[in-house]
Amino acid sequence: MLDIASYLLEDLLPFQFRDTPIGPAYNGRLVMAKTTAELVSNDSRINAFRVIGDNPINSEGISSLPHSDVAHWASGADAAWFEPGRHYWWRSAIIRDTVGHNFPIVTMLHSLGYPEQLVPLMTCVSVGARPYDVIVAPGPRAAALLEEQLDQVCNYLGRDRSEAAPRVEVIPYGVGPVSSRTHKTEAKRNLDLPIEGTLVTFVGRMVDGDKIEFERTMDALAKARKSCDFTVVFAGAASEAAERRVIEVGRQLPDGTLRVMPNITDSHKEMLLDASDIFLSPSQTVSEMFGLSIVEAMQRECAVLCSGWGGYLDVVEDGVTGLEIDIVFNDPTPADELAYLTNVGFNTTARTSANVAIQYDDRAAKLVTLVRNPELRGRLGREARLVAEQKFDVRSTAVRVVDIMLEARDECDSSDLEGGSAGSPLKMASSFRKLAKASVE
Repeated sequence: MLDIASYLLEDLLPFQFRDTPIGPAYNGRLVMAKTTAELVSNDSRINAFRVIGDNPINSEGISSLPHSDVAHWASGADAAWFEPGRHYWWRSAIIRDTVGHNFPIVTMLHSLGYPEQLVPLMTCVSVGARPYDVIVAPGPRAAALLEEQLDQVCNYLGRDRSEAAPRVEVIPYGVGPVSSRTHKTEAKRNLDLPIEGTLVTFVGRMVDGDKIEFERTMDALAKARKSCDFTVVFAGAASEAAERRVIEVGRQLPDGTLRVMPNITDSHKEMLLDASDIFLSPSQTVSEMFGLSIVEAMQRECAVLCSGWGGYLDVVEDGVTGLEIDIVFNDPTPADELAYLTNVGFNTTARTSANVAIQYDDRAAKLVTLVRNPELRGRLGREARLVAEQKFDVRSTAVRVVDIMLEARDECDSSDLEGGSAGSPLKMASSFRKLAKASVE
């Protein structure tokens, strides 16, 4: 039996731990973190799941752990630290060194591409890790990329990789099972979409240059639309400015082709996926390590058309569960590397790699292929559903994560630490007494 602690409330607030679905303003990482945490907390092998903070949490099996009680928690023989959707371990490692008690740290990788992640990663390596600490990656490509980045950071800081960073394990992430489905015709009618014809859908945060490049995507859609007939829906969390931008760049499409559904609810998103024939995800963000929205589309038998890039390659098999758009990666120049490392002038490139190019003609051609070939769409969709159910079920993810924590706990020597890898406990707050006129002992 394990007692788990987490900093989960830095991502999710107490009111978000409810039975009602997470609303449209929350991204895939928060959905994954919430769902995985709740499933882990309900595992029979977990004694308690505690979130650092004083706020009460409205979720069965998850409670708060005040900072004043952290040292006592850490002294337990069956303690483990767990962070879903965040692969940083420096805070929990500092706690471990400062309180002087051993416990394993298990984190779940979500993204790797943002330049601002370099500093936390360097801090993690500086603090160090222990042999039983684990970072869980959603697929082989994400794991390989993380390993390479850890090697580079360790080399730069002059740290031994085996002592400075956790080992990396691969566990496919997942989404919850489909509880109900709406017939395609009924779903289209309920959403006021054309009953006849092919429906192409994009679902995700509508941030230009993050999940999708509006203008280049509309160019490809317009080119495909000259060869075949379809309706396209852009749905997901969006500001008013983003909604206006999508409508503006979509004016090149024939009238009635584009529908925009900003801030769609979970129930309407599920109905939209049931109504859809093709799910479009031409992401080229350097942070895309998995693709929860793609798995949700696969569950509902959508034929997926996605960029052959990043974590998508571990989710979609080209020609079997979807079609992949060709990608070209241009080797970065020394100036690119400097700008990335220092995050100077990278207002959009912090999210999207300037060196990744989705092939415009290939995107349009493969969309036309799918629109014109309903038999191909059907075959891809059926196979995608089977793979999603067998491989990407979040319940299996949660079980395997608990397995990892228990294995790590078995490897961990629970005896008290002597000094810890930091050398001595950090006492940052008390150092400010130097600024006071007098100290009260």
